[in-house]
Amino acid sequence: MDPKTKQEIASAMRTQASQLKEFYSSIPDNVFFVRPAKGWSAAGNVRHLKKAAQGVLVGMYTPKAILRVIFGKSKKPPRTAVQLKELYLRKLGQGAGAGLFSPVNKGGSGNALKKAKLIESFSRATESLAKSLDRFSEEELDQLRLPHPILGMLAIREMINFGLFHNEHHTGIVRERMKKGN
Repeated sequence: MDPKTKQEIASAMRTQASQLKEFYSSIPDNVFFVRPAKGWSAAGNVRHLKKAAQGVLVGMYTPKAILRVIFGKSKKPPRTAVQLKELYLRKLGQGAGAGLFSPVNKGGSGNALKKAKLIESFSRATESLAKSLDRFSEEELDQLRLPHPILGMLAIREMINFGLFHNEHHTGIVRERMKKGN
């Protein structure tokens, strides 16, 4: 997935959010909150994805002039989703972690209502991100930057496209655990 225009990006975000909502909603309630021996529960992964989306939202609604002053402008063409994925996986392999974006460990219990609220809050954050793209021109998406805790400064287009991969990365981990039964 490597959408180019802001319309393609927003569409990809909405499609992905719908698919992820369907997937996470299908996980039985008694499994959704259970933390495996290693890593995060499905709920923990959704909390992490929501926190990450909300962090980007703060930047997306920061006045553009402030973004320019604080983070500068990108002077190079945006990297592709594949390039960002390779860089991210390399950094993870070198020991990088979620840091402040780690989910709060809320234990191994929950119910259908808590699960639905968590999934819905992630979906709302994603929709807000998709809408926030309207604030920027195509040129601004490539020039204005936001800080990523692992990857450093990213053009907004890079940050949003990375988010699409990041959502799939974590959901892929959950899918694999579900297949293995843990």
